[in-house]
Formats: sequence, C-alpha cells, structure tokens
Amino acid sequence: MTTLETHYKWLVRLYPTAYREQRGDEILSTLLESTDSERTWPSVGDTVDLVGHALRLRLGVGEHQPLGRLFVIVGPCQLVMASLMSVIAVVFGEWSPFSPWPWVPPGHLGPFFTAGPIAYFAWILAGISLLLDRPRLTRRLVGLSIVLTAALVPIGHLFALGRPAMFYLLFLVALGIPYVAVPNQGLVWRATRWSQKALLATPFLPAAAIALGTARLGAGGSGPGDFFYRYALGAVASWITWIVVAAIVVAMIAVIAGRRLLGATIALLCVPWMALWMGNHFSSYVSPRDAMAGFVLTGILLLILAKFAMTVRRSALEQAT
Repeated sequence: MTTLETHYKWLVRLYPTAYREQRGDEILSTLLESTDSERTWPSVGDTVDLVGHALRLRLGVGEHQPLGRLFVIVGPCQLVMASLMSVIAVVFGEWSPFSPWPWVPPGHLGPFFTAGPIAYFAWILAGISLLLDRPRLTRRLVGLSIVLTAALVPIGHLFALGRPAMFYLLFLVALGIPYVAVPNQGLVWRATRWSQKALLATPFLPAAAIALGTARLGAGGSGPGDFFYRYALGAVASWITWIVVAAIVVAMIAVIAGRRLLGATIALLCVPWMALWMGNHFSSYVSPRDAMAGFVLTGILLLILAKFAMTVRRSALEQAT
C-alpha cells in the first residue's frame, strides 16, 4: 500500500459507515486512477471535495438524502425569487430616475441610492444563469452573490457608501442558501418530478404583486431607498401574513398525513418571507399584536423544519453506525 493510498483511506473513513461499505472501494480506486502516482498527499481540491461530501452525507444534506432533496426542490424557486426581488430593489429602491431625489443622499453610488446594486446585479445574473440551465455557473454566482451581500456592510463602512436595509440583505441570503448548499443541483433537478418543478413559477406572482403595488404607491417625494425599504415593502407586503397562515395550515396537514417533505418544503418557502415581514416591521414601529403574530408564525415554521431535520438526522445517524 502506497503512502498516497493510505492518506486517501483516511479521508474515505470520514464517510458514514453504510455509505463507505457500499461505495468506499469505488471512490478510492477512482481517486488513485486519476492522481499522479508520484504524489504522496491528496491534492487540496480532492481533500475539500471528499471532506465536504462526507460532511454533507453525515448531516443528511446529500443530494439524494431527504434534506438535500428539500434544498434541491426549494433552491431554484428561492433563487428565482432572489433574482426578481433584486430587480425590484434596483428599480424602485435604488434607481434615481424612478424617483428624483429631493436631496443628494450621502453615500450614494452614481445613480443608485446605496451600494446595494453591487450585490443585486450578481443575484440577477445568477437567476438568468439558472433559467439558461447552467448549474455549475449558477452555483458559483449564487456563492458570489451571498459573499457580496454580506460584504455590503464592511464596504459601506470602508468607502462611506450607503447600504440597503439589513433585513433585506438577510432576506436575500436566506433565499440563496438552499441552492448553494447542494453541489449537484443540475443533475438532481433534471430527475425531479414536474409537480415539484412547477414551484419555479411561483416566485413571479408575489414579485409581480410587489412591483405593481410599489409602482402604484409612487415615491411620494421621498428618496427611492427610504421609500422602498421603509414604506413600500410594509404597505404592499402586509398580505404576506395571511399567505403564511394559509401555508402553515397546509404544511401542518401534510406533516400529520406523513408527507414530511411536502410540509418542510412549504415551511422553508415561507421562512424568508416571514423574515422580510418581521424585519420591515421591526425597523419601524411594531404593535405588540403584530410582534406576537410574527413570533408565533415563525416559531411554527421553525418547529416544522426542526421536526423534519430531526427525522433526517436520526436516519443519518442510523446509517453512520
């Protein structure tokens, strides 16, 4: 046994026992055949791939495991939503031609109210890449979008630029995580049922409602950033609560009926919207009744997801022993 084979065997040991017994020899032989025999240590790329894949399997988020399947079903839908909401934010929340500025805002970026378009355009490109069926490029763009969205906070401080509302940035990151969490989105997505692929059309309905509602409101003399992030979202997204209530009822019925994946899918689709609704409310005045409703609805959604995650985790632990 060579030194390289010994090192690869140590990496393969990271896989769950059941998976290692079934696929371990195949993985090891493939790695040895594709690697220069003169090497004594695995490459950094192979190490990252093996450790990442083994960790996903142990956490139950492999592309063919229940939690991974959940992310594959929800991920493209959430990404389309992030892309559409980025378009809406650029037009109504950032772009000065939509609403002439009553003053020159400090920290503006050219014709944009804040530095938000740095991340928004990355989300838009990721959505276009998804619709063009470029899964590997899409995943890289989603990762870039998440990094740029998080970087808007230090960018604003370092270069004295404004940034969008924090709750809106967290909303976009929450939408992007399911897609970037599963590497082989393209292969698994092609094997997904058409009934599940139909979810890809659902983001266009709330996005259209928000865009039309925002356009009807008009900027009312305020700058586009303040108007959109503070006033427009609160006005046009108030119906989110009732949609989430209806979705929670459906999700609970699905869980009771044993359709845990369906219930978790509905819950995961609702979580970013509840984060957006609560963030918008807490950024200004929020009544005790609204606060209680937000916490209760969010808690129910998290309980549904926790129940699903515990079931998946229990199954993963059984496979690992």
